[in-house]
Amino acid sequence: MALASPALAVTGTSSEVKTDSPIVFQFLVGLEGTGHHLHQKLYKGSPAHKRLKSYGLLDDISDLLKSLWNRESPSEGLWSATCAMSNEEKLWWKQENEGTDGEKLFNNLVGHLKSLDEKSRSKVEADEAMQPGDDLVIAVNSGSIYNQEAAPFLSYPLLHGPCRFLQYPILDIFYEACNAAGVRCQHALSFRDPYRVLKSTSMNRHFASRHVQLQTLHSMLGVIQGQMLSHSDRLVACWESDMGANGGASDLAKLFGWKNEAKFDGWYSKI
Repeated sequence: MALASPALAVTGTSSEVKTDSPIVFQFLVGLEGTGHHLHQKLYKGSPAHKRLKSYGLLDDISDLLKSLWNRESPSEGLWSATCAMSNEEKLWWKQENEGTDGEKLFNNLVGHLKSLDEKSRSKVEADEAMQPGDDLVIAVNSGSIYNQEAAPFLSYPLLHGPCRFLQYPILDIFYEACNAAGVRCQHALSFRDPYRVLKSTSMNRHFASRHVQLQTLHSMLGVIQGQMLSHSDRLVACWESDMGANGGASDLAKLFGWKNEAKFDGWYSKI
């Protein structure tokens, strides 16, 4: 089957994961309201982000994100395609979306992962500042790198509207694509006091009424729990955004390339 871009063609269904590769694709898993905007600042100020920017790879990362969720053309994003017709058809859930080809979208994601991994590794190999054993983390949904109308943080759930309950990430698909591309992938988990989450999403921001939001977040927690159990070996950090640097932010900082803890603490206290 032809892909949207011949340069991103995929020739097989699985590849050997390059366990010695310094490039790591990291996904942040968390309910909306658990710190995605703070995570955006945390990653954008990190050595990893600065290095990727100097490599000229931010547009490539944006395109990778679009292959998962595409605001302008929902049918072209693997996860956004679920709700591609929700704003066009009154009875959208009864309509067959003939414009979506799941296999093509999956292969497109695999192609982007492969391409970005190869470009990043070639840059790292030529970078004398990178030490042996250092990893370069690409925070896929940090919200720091995007070329869409708004930053798609890919929280659980995502945004609002008639398809809100079906709009959330599926790690099974993400890791299947990582395996097919032969790249290293992992996830971190963000969490927060439930009352603060509810206040953030139903009072500070009106995603839904408190009653509906309670039901929605309860459902999303079940989804997250299932995905955490299915991919427990890929979890690298847990982060409670209200607890400062000691709530897991320092662990993320190390993954993002910070080597001087005191320097990071000073920087973090200012954001």
